[in-house]
Amino acid sequence: MRPRSVRIAATIPADAEVGAHELVVLVSNVDAEVAPVVMRFSVEAAPVVVAPEAPAPVQVTPAPAGSAPAGSASSASSTSSHLPRTGADALLPMLLLSVALLGAGLAVRRRSAVAARR
Repeated sequence: MRPRSVRIAATIPADAEVGAHELVVLVSNVDAEVAPVVMRFSVEAAPVVVAPEAPAPVQVTPAPAGSAPAGSASSASSTSSHLPRTGADALLPMLLLSVALLGAGLAVRRRSAVAARR
């Protein structure tokens, strides 16, 4: 007699006790011989995950137009002084330098053109 495989799908109840268990299946053949098949398994406790509570809803009331937020100065210029500056300080000097270099370049080119005519 050659060995055969048996596949069984079983659902373990959620309230099964934690620990070692046995599942006994009685298999009969054509000659009415009954052979028990014992499958051992263990049930382990599932980890309990506690979900955080949802945060309480916050009601936001818009401030009237022209009013300053609480804890800040009343003018917009004083609140913007706390913000970081972003490179616009060098714009005017760079423009003046580029105009000066352009003027110097044009003056040198004009001189060389005048000198070439002589």
